[in-house]
Amino acid sequence: MKSVFRIIFIILFILLLTIAIIPVFLPKTSTILVEREIQAPVEVVFDEVNNMKKLASWNALLKKDTAVSVVYFSPYMGKNSGYKWLSDVKEVGNGEVKMLQTKENSYIKNNVFLDTRNPINETFTFHKISANKTKISWNIQSSEWTYFQRYLSYFFERNSQENMENSIELLQKKLSGMEFDSKQTQNIKPEQIIKEFYKGEKLLAVYVDSEMDTKIFAKNVQNASQRIYKHLTAKLKLNETQFGKPTIFYETWDDLSKTTKIYVGYPVYTELADVQEGLEYKEIPGGNVLKTLYSGKIYDTKAIYDKIINYALLQNIEIGNAWEVYETPVTQKDSAKVYIYHHINN
Repeated sequence: MKSVFRIIFIILFILLLTIAIIPVFLPKTSTILVEREIQAPVEVVFDEVNNMKKLASWNALLKKDTAVSVVYFSPYMGKNSGYKWLSDVKEVGNGEVKMLQTKENSYIKNNVFLDTRNPINETFTFHKISANKTKISWNIQSSEWTYFQRYLSYFFERNSQENMENSIELLQKKLSGMEFDSKQTQNIKPEQIIKEFYKGEKLLAVYVDSEMDTKIFAKNVQNASQRIYKHLTAKLKLNETQFGKPTIFYETWDDLSKTTKIYVGYPVYTELADVQEGLEYKEIPGGNVLKTLYSGKIYDTKAIYDKIINYALLQNIEIGNAWEVYETPVTQKDSAKVYIYHHINN
């Protein structure tokens, strides 16, 4: 009988010793790399990662829970942006992504937090192959595992590899339905309507609730535009290479009540340390758009908008929100030059 217990003891001892020794031979960190060529311009692929709302939209992990809760951190794109998710599905769990560094059309570096584990280093790099083809490399590296956590490394690597490959597949499918024009030139004729890809913008803007009366509307737009311009140049000391042209984004347009809700702002190309109270970020998401050049008296655009609507109907195109980008100052009333954009929803 004693010999039986002795044998059992020896077996248990060897088993425990094996369990204790195996982590010595397991990797201290986990590194996964997924690379894929995507049929889309490099600026389009970069924007899908640089914009946190877009990044989350093709995250295969989040697709595993239709009730997952996602919260985004302003400014939603670029350095210091991020999002976190909460899920009751064990496989999805809770997590957070925060952007640390970004270089346009080149690379993006994030920290990813899964539950209480140390941050995972995540790097996306982008290589332009041709005008409409981009190679994306997605690399993640875990922090150093504790001794017995190394047993988890195999499952972490297997699940992460699968999620990354499925995510890239979703990104490919998303972009495959879009049309890209490698020319995408500003040299279109007045009232010409073209279809192109819009890369998206992040405006520093003022929200305005205005009447449609031309004089009132013009005054509201001019006041808002001047306020933001002064904030950018006088207070923040930015030069005009660090922000874009004045832009009006139409949130709603009510012909019945003759009112409109708009955002008036400027695209900003740098991180702002101080945002004046009453100003906010407004994101114009990228995607396929109808683009039109208007030239003439400012705000006298009803005829061109009617033409765009009729064109969309004839082409079976469903259009969404509109916005205007001013190549001339908003105070230049009689000879304005304005690019008009409409999101394509289908």
